[in-house]
Amino acid sequence: MSESKLSNTLDGETRRRLTERDGVIKHINDIADQIQAESIMGNYDFQVSTEGDEHTLQKLVMALNFLIDVTRRAVEDEHKQREILAQTQAELRTLVAEQAAAIDVLSTPILEVWESVLALPVVGALDHRRASEIMVQLLDAIVTQKASHVILDLTG
Repeated sequence: MSESKLSNTLDGETRRRLTERDGVIKHINDIADQIQAESIMGNYDFQVSTEGDEHTLQKLVMALNFLIDVTRRAVEDEHKQREILAQTQAELRTLVAEQAAAIDVLSTPILEVWESVLALPVVGALDHRRASEIMVQLLDAIVTQKASHVILDLTG
């Protein structure tokens, strides 16, 4: 083979490979653009596609679609878990509030020991908040039960 024919053959082969490589790069860039456009928006409910018929490109598309699907499922699961967590937190807050109300009622029992005589055992620490609550509850009980006397038991 002459040098000029070899040079033409190499040039033709090189050009063909470069053209093929440029086509593959274009397809890969198109795939990357599809992924970027959707995932930036937080959308993982899509599939990439390519017009390239090269087996390697099709394998890449299949693998990427699999990864996108796995990511979508993980995001959906995370959203569900967050919803469950928020609901559980709300239920726990409600329960804590109910328990606090029950503790307040039980910590300041106002007892009618005789007709128009109330007894109020004071147990535990008495801070400003609790003293105010006791006062409000006691005054309300005096009015509703028409008490004339109140016995404060401070021994506990």
